[in-house]
Amino acid sequence: MPSVSKNPKVVFLGAGKLGSLLIQSWLKDKVFKASELHIHVKTKKSAQKLKKLFHKSKITSAEEKASLPQAPLYVIAVKPSQWNEIKEELQQKSPTKAFFISIMAGIKPSQLENDLKKPVVVAMTNTCLQVKGALTTLFQSPSTTSSQLQRAKKLFTRFGTAYVLPEELFAKATAWGGSHPAFIIWIIQSLSQIISEELKIKNSTDWILQIFEGAVKLLKEKKDPENLLKQIATPGGCTEEGLKALSELKIQDSLRKVFEKCSNKAEQMGKN
Repeated sequence: MPSVSKNPKVVFLGAGKLGSLLIQSWLKDKVFKASELHIHVKTKKSAQKLKKLFHKSKITSAEEKASLPQAPLYVIAVKPSQWNEIKEELQQKSPTKAFFISIMAGIKPSQLENDLKKPVVVAMTNTCLQVKGALTTLFQSPSTTSSQLQRAKKLFTRFGTAYVLPEELFAKATAWGGSHPAFIIWIIQSLSQIISEELKIKNSTDWILQIFEGAVKLLKEKKDPENLLKQIATPGGCTEEGLKALSELKIQDSLRKVFEKCSNKAEQMGKN
């Protein structure tokens, strides 16, 4: 049996893919000790699976009638569809001075504070946190103090960059902040397949990654994409022809539609 604290410093409510990655990242970076962590999930099956991954932490499930543990910090990592199942118990059993961080998509901080009667910071992060390359957007509920917001920001800037945004941008930032790694990876995968077919090479992904890495380094140094495009695209050359094709195909409009569909889904998730 793991030697765990009777009074955990942080309780994770749910631990799906992103929640588990966040736990692993915090433990690896020694933000918390495994013994200071309590994970509370819905089903016994989920609990058993997590015990293999986090064997030094306390893990319980609602299905086993385990009571909700008390702690100064709670991380809400359940699916939005599960929120209504746990919010009343969480509001009643969490300490008066408890602070909440939510990585749950779709539900705004003001709604969470209304349900919990306690301050909440919503952190829309992504899987890049495992390589310390995440972009996290933070949103605070009305009663969140500046020190609480800074505490949340500090927890996520360990794994990349964090920006504080107003709640009216929540759905858009949820879509872009949480989902963008998948879109970028999809683009890289698509370009890799094209290169593989056209040049008959096996390491096509490495080619594309090097292209992206070089372009990113150039942009970070010059910080002027419009001028860089002019420098690269010689008048009457093949690059200019390719850029014209991108414009004619309305690639930017297509990307905007992807963004809009993702944002609309985020809004919908918060209403269900």
